[in-house]
Amino acid sequence: MTGEDGGKMYEGPDWEEVTGTSSTGIYAVHHPTEDILWYVNNDATGNEYEFENIPFVGYQWVMKRSFTLTQNTGVGPLSVDPDGDYLVMNSEYGVSAYSTSDYSLEFSSSSASGPVSFSVDSDSIMFQNGEDYDIYSTSNWQEISTVTGPDHDCYSDGATKFRFVSGDGELLVLAERCYETYLSGWMPDDDSDGVANVQDICPSTSGDEDADAKGCALSQKDTDLDGVNDRDDICPRTKTSDSADSSGCSLAQLQDSDDDGVSDSDDICPGTISTEFSNIYGCSSNQRDVDGDGVVDAQDNCPLYDVSSCPNILSWAMSSQPIDAVSMLGLRWSPIGNHALTAQAGSIVLRDESLSLVREHIFDNESRMVYDYLWMPNGVDVLILWESEYWRDAECGYYLWDSANDMRSWDFLVSTDCSSFRDPVVSPDGTHLAASMYSASSYSGSTVVIDLTTHEIAFEDEDHYPRQLIFTHDGTSLIGLTSRSLNLWDLNDGYLLQSRSIDDGDDLLLSPDGDSLYVYSDEIIRTYSMESFLFKSIISFEEGNGYYSGPLQLSLEFSRSSDLLYVMLVNASYDGGWNYNSSMQTYLVDENGSLELAMPPNYINTSIGRPVFFPNQTSFLTYVGDENEYHQEGYYLWMPDSDGDGVQDVLDLCPSTNLEEFPNEDGCSWEQLDDDEDGVVNGLDLCTSTVYLALIDESGCSDIQVDQDSDGICDQGALSAGPSGCQGIDLCPKTQPGNIANAAGCSWEQQDEDEDDVPNGVDVCPDTGLDEDANADGCGEKQRDSDSDLLNDYWDQCPLTASNSSVDEIGCSDLQVDADLDSVCDSGSPSAGPSNCTGIDICPQTGENLTVDADGCSWNQKDDDADGIRNDVDLCPDTIKPDNSPDGCSSWQRDSDKDGISDAVDECAKTPEDEISNQLGCSVSQAQSEVASDGESLAVDTTLILAGTILIVVLAGIGFYLRREKEPELLSQSSSQVPPYQTRGAMKDDGKEWIEFPEGSGTLFYRDPTTGQWVKS
Repeated sequence: MTGEDGGKMYEGPDWEEVTGTSSTGIYAVHHPTEDILWYVNNDATGNEYEFENIPFVGYQWVMKRSFTLTQNTGVGPLSVDPDGDYLVMNSEYGVSAYSTSDYSLEFSSSSASGPVSFSVDSDSIMFQNGEDYDIYSTSNWQEISTVTGPDHDCYSDGATKFRFVSGDGELLVLAERCYETYLSGWMPDDDSDGVANVQDICPSTSGDEDADAKGCALSQKDTDLDGVNDRDDICPRTKTSDSADSSGCSLAQLQDSDDDGVSDSDDICPGTISTEFSNIYGCSSNQRDVDGDGVVDAQDNCPLYDVSSCPNILSWAMSSQPIDAVSMLGLRWSPIGNHALTAQAGSIVLRDESLSLVREHIFDNESRMVYDYLWMPNGVDVLILWESEYWRDAECGYYLWDSANDMRSWDFLVSTDCSSFRDPVVSPDGTHLAASMYSASSYSGSTVVIDLTTHEIAFEDEDHYPRQLIFTHDGTSLIGLTSRSLNLWDLNDGYLLQSRSIDDGDDLLLSPDGDSLYVYSDEIIRTYSMESFLFKSIISFEEGNGYYSGPLQLSLEFSRSSDLLYVMLVNASYDGGWNYNSSMQTYLVDENGSLELAMPPNYINTSIGRPVFFPNQTSFLTYVGDENEYHQEGYYLWMPDSDGDGVQDVLDLCPSTNLEEFPNEDGCSWEQLDDDEDGVVNGLDLCTSTVYLALIDESGCSDIQVDQDSDGICDQGALSAGPSGCQGIDLCPKTQPGNIANAAGCSWEQQDEDEDDVPNGVDVCPDTGLDEDANADGCGEKQRDSDSDLLNDYWDQCPLTASNSSVDEIGCSDLQVDADLDSVCDSGSPSAGPSNCTGIDICPQTGENLTVDADGCSWNQKDDDADGIRNDVDLCPDTIKPDNSPDGCSSWQRDSDKDGISDAVDECAKTPEDEISNQLGCSVSQAQSEVASDGESLAVDTTLILAGTILIVVLAGIGFYLRREKEPELLSQSSSQVPPYQTRGAMKDDGKEWIEFPEGSGTLFYRDPTTGQWVKS
């Protein structure tokens, strides 16, 4: 039936068109076993037709009844169960089921959607519910099971067809996933262990246990056949020859004598040091010798190769132009390095060391395609893996090709349920092949290991499907990397030794020493310990520039010495256009496996493929497919720059430049040059300025550079012994030629026998005592006479005697004990001198030819009037009452205004010379001036003034008489009433110095500016 309005109807087996119904319905379905048709219209009304034999007309479709599907779920495709009892309509609004007897609604679900499928026995119905598939019973229309479907990643994802097949023993689903169609199947799993009944060899697995790929939980297995199930077996690998206890352990399994983590039953290296990591058989790197060269791995510079040494290349330089070569697709060098393989359509090509064609191996089976090829360890045989050309055939296998003799082996079939091998790898001894095998029929993957000696499967782990597999270097174990875990199998029996969850990783690399694993993706390298798969360190290459920025490719390769890790990093960024840069980065690997960038990388402005190293790791090729202004498309050769100085080895005149040194254009640092041309490079030359052609020792030093005086004794700080082999330390580095030196390098002339710090050769006094201080001539106090007075310094109390002077018994001349030669000894003089001075001279500077007293003082030096002024400068030698005047005169002896009245009683100190003063030293004009200036006496009348004058004259006369009669008393009285000369007053506004004396008396004095004497006001 096709089309609308009844459509057209065809009948088999010739499928010719026959007369159909007259229905206008748009959806129709045929009864599974009877000639009944149902049509449904857009408005959910429908008609039921039967194919009947009408008398006189013949067979035709007859409408029996009309109906309406009452549930408003929209209109969609119709389905009918195998018994014809239920009519089901599914639409975008849901699924509804109706009884075909009366078209009553039996079931409806708005969350369900098509397609719809009934079981063969009509007892169940299945439809889609979101991403899952629900199964309901048609007896009570209750859910009985749910199948978890795949995630919907695209808008159109979902099932398009359901079918119960194999007598309801399997469910097939045809579904669309991101615009591609997939067929999947589900089968019953009665014990819900994730393994279909037909594959479950342990059908009653408990719900609280996890089952393996065969449906068996640990409690249902006894792997080591020791009578204890694996769940309860503490030692699950008991040898069949050993007896186990109730815990499943033999005596040897319970002991670990060397404490290396490997029981004695498995330990083939029983003396492992506890601090060393051992492999699964108890052997550390100090006990195993992977390359069989007689040197244990821990001490082997090349632990994986039987060679004397391995190169450590710090840097690589890319050629500027691609090499002239044919396609190097799939380039792989043989382990022994004399041949290489490349791939091309329908064949692989054998090439020699120069990459020239040797022969071609053509694949001769059109039904198969080569999936991969691997060199065998002998470097001659090639393992070629194939799989069916058509994925439905699901066969995979391999054969061996003898590349030397161009002979191939039989095909060896691995599996008939194998769609592909992934990341195959051959064990180091060539006895095993490991790969991840995928089955399209079961949508499952597994780890499979094949014994290449018997060509049988050694073991298969259906619980793990690694993205990469590698063997340990000693071939005892297999390591697998899934997206989120690391796994380790014992190659001997396939036992899973350990499994640990890790962060995401794409590729896996084992360090040459076998102690560290490097898991890496496009952006990150993580380091794990092989001992326990524990995380150790991480390096990230993430960047953040432009719309997109980040690594596109990350590939790793260890140097053969295991000291370096080469990382080819390709970064991409988008900022209006794609930009690529690549770099070959070198990392130093420390003893813990951690990485440190050895030197800043050089970036190349293009995208570079993964490197393929030449034999012995002397160079490598990379492919550039991103042709740009910087590089053409093609294969580029990378040459080594072993010391990382920026100069390729082939051009480097100094191939071992340190990274800390600065090379020149020839690749030579200053340390590698030989500036003095003595045959020893600067970095090793301890004496860098050796004279040309001078004889030197191994340190680059000539004799003159370590023994300047050539006395056979090495200079202090000498950097070597020189070619003549000097000895000791020269304390006298300037020994004259011809002089014989002692062991300290000193000649007699350079020695100091009397230890006075003056060499014998210049020591005027060779026997200086140890208690003496020698001068520059080597003479001590007892040996020298510094002042040449015939008495040596030690006994000379006057060491600076003038030449030709007579001295006494202690070396003192007259001048040194009596400086003014007045025959009176200077104070503190050590002796009386040869002239025998006496006394103590208190006047040490008496002039010549002057008579002195017993104290050594002449008249000039004395002060007879005791006024503090020496006689020779005293202008008033008989001062009775001195007042410390600098000229030796008191105010009684001085008449500054020469008015005949001494300053001591002169009340008018500046009487003019042409005026006559009275007894008080005042002239008439001075008296009048004083009266006129006194504001308080203006009121005194003339009579009183005259009377006062007469009285004064009388009194003055009397005073004059009395003074002449008793001058001493007057002098004493006057001096006591006049301020002493040295007394200081205070300056007033009139510019004069004034003082009240005595203090509190009201009597005022001013200092005469001319004489400096005090004058009463």
